[in-house]
Amino acid sequence: MRIPSEDVLQALWGQLHRLGVRLVTTAGERVEILNPGYSNHDAGPDFRQATLKIGPLTWVGDVEIHARASDWYRHGHQDDAAYNTVILHVVAQADADAVRANGQPIATMEFPDLPRLLEILDTLRTSLELPRCGTALADLNPYLREQLLTRTVTSRLQEKSQAILQEVAEAELGWEEAFYWQVARSLGLRINAEPMHHLACNTPLKCLYKVKDELPTLEAILFGQAGMLGESLLDDEAYVQELRREYTYQQHRFGLHPISLGEWKYLRLRPPSFPEVRIAQLAALLGQGANLFSRAMEAKGAGELQRLFGVQASRYWDTHYRLRGAEAKRGVKTVGASTIHVVMLNAVVPFRFAYAMAQGDTYTQAGTLELLASLPPEENSVVARFRNKGIPVENALHTQALVHLNRTLCEPSRCHLCPAGCHVLTASFSRLHEGEGEYEGSR
Repeated sequence: MRIPSEDVLQALWGQLHRLGVRLVTTAGERVEILNPGYSNHDAGPDFRQATLKIGPLTWVGDVEIHARASDWYRHGHQDDAAYNTVILHVVAQADADAVRANGQPIATMEFPDLPRLLEILDTLRTSLELPRCGTALADLNPYLREQLLTRTVTSRLQEKSQAILQEVAEAELGWEEAFYWQVARSLGLRINAEPMHHLACNTPLKCLYKVKDELPTLEAILFGQAGMLGESLLDDEAYVQELRREYTYQQHRFGLHPISLGEWKYLRLRPPSFPEVRIAQLAALLGQGANLFSRAMEAKGAGELQRLFGVQASRYWDTHYRLRGAEAKRGVKTVGASTIHVVMLNAVVPFRFAYAMAQGDTYTQAGTLELLASLPPEENSVVARFRNKGIPVENALHTQALVHLNRTLCEPSRCHLCPAGCHVLTASFSRLHEGEGEYEGSR
């Protein structure tokens, strides 16, 4: 018989009470699952605080899942007092009888009709479409679906928080500087995210804050560090000449080294998103004063954040999109709503959550999820696939959750870990035995 991995068996245990299958121990005692317990991700038994009726008695304790019953001994549980709380040993193959460290025997139960359950799961996981469960997520109880999406987006933010905490540890000015790096990356959007991040990492925030009240100097440092103030040309405008003079002085003052001009990309970009415009907007943002991180963390809602990040580039950029470029039709270069949306999703929300997590502030973590739910949904190919399956997508919490769900569960075919996949499993199994009453599965 094919033996699945333990994570599949653990997922199946969580669904057994919904299958209408007659459950019995290897000793022939009837098992009724009143509560399967909660999954334990720390050391010790796999499920904690389960409530089971085994024979005539009701037990409260833990459940251990193994591929083979002999794994109990292979893992040394017979000598570990932490497993004395196990009331049921659930296995794919009962090739041994388990005993506790105190010598007491433990009831063992094989998964019922495991080949058929695995066949249903295999059919689901090998589907070529994404999401593989089809409309199952749309068919879920709305409350359960919302719970799933909230848990998923929380997991995504926790994952991002670990990376942020690492950056904060490496940044000279801690949270403030790491946030500046991420804001710069976000302003670059997808095409110039990396060079904008490289520019920020290569331009210490402490240098910029020393000249924060001098916007022309901020621009000179950032454009120079971007590699855009190379050789002087005879037809350079006065603005460009002044930038170069100022950068030469500041470069020597702070010991700065520019990145390569070749990093910047223009192909398929609309002029308002050209690198020079974004750098000028970053300078304007930093020119508002120090403590950008603190102001972003303390902002009350999306409206205040839009005002904070909705800066406009200096007047030169009213008629230009490029340094040394031809004059363009006059228009103020303000950071647009869609770009601010990206900054909020990729910088503000993750940093708020990470900072709250580092402080043990669960109230602000919950408030960050509320902020995310107040933002409009993103539009991308992943979200479109879920939307086409009838899944309501109402806000950025939903879209961020669906992107994470697709990456962590859908694409790697981990359907058994998703409530929608489990819904398909239980519904398909139940249809096979409809009208049979309680199904006595084969062992």
